[in-house]
Amino acid sequence: MMVMDRYRLQPDKWDNRIIRCNNCIQLASCICSLLSICISELGDLADIMNCIAQCTYATTQGCMTAQVNVELR
Repeated sequence: MMVMDRYRLQPDKWDNRIIRCNNCIQLASCICSLLSICISELGDLADIMNCIAQCTYATTQGCMTAQVNVELR
């Protein structure tokens, strides 16, 4: 986002939707991790959600970086 601000690139509505989706997945992962502290049976679910959240974040960041790179050229 800092690079986008510097070069005055604006995210479109789909960029914002993807970021919001990523944020929701991160929040769900966090909630599952917190619940697994109290309910030990949720440990595997928390691990799976953490993996999904990490993959989603990495994919989102990769796409955003590629998009900014293309727009700067």
